[in-house]
Amino acid sequence: MAQVIKMKKGMRATRNFYLDILQAGFFVLALFPDVTGYSIHEGLGYVLGGILLIHLFLHWKWLINVTKRFFGKMPLKTRISYLLTGLLVGTFGIIGITGVLMGEQLGLGLGSDFIEEIHEFFANFSIMIVIAHVLLQGKWIITTFQRKILGIKPSRQNLNPAPKPAQINNTKIQDAQI
Repeated sequence: MAQVIKMKKGMRATRNFYLDILQAGFFVLALFPDVTGYSIHEGLGYVLGGILLIHLFLHWKWLINVTKRFFGKMPLKTRISYLLTGLLVGTFGIIGITGVLMGEQLGLGLGSDFIEEIHEFFANFSIMIVIAHVLLQGKWIITTFQRKILGIKPSRQNLNPAPKPAQINNTKIQDAQI
């Protein structure tokens, strides 16, 4: 029986961060087939598809849990992240399928102008979804970058503490009147 090895949260964050950097790099390179050449573009697409599958596998538990609770109580950010993830999976799936159909490396070469148009439309659409995904995860990206790349240690205090109500003689002031 296989034993499951649990990673510490910090190690998972490090792994996810570097995987995300790798994904972003391949994604940006794949957006410019006129610069990389179509053979390299196609190869980048296959590698990116593999990285995305690994990313999904690593976050599978999150996907299952959010799917089960989607119509229940959950933070709006989680719900939006889930929907963006679904859009990305669908979009990258279409990009991948049309890419394989057009590709020369697997010997298919079944591309037509219509398939190429679909491929390009969803590639351009994916840029907007990726930007939305990055913006939604911006705080995690910045803090993880600071920790892993810049070596800035997180403080033990909350970065944005909620303001505490003013107190006079241990009595809370509910509404300040001027």
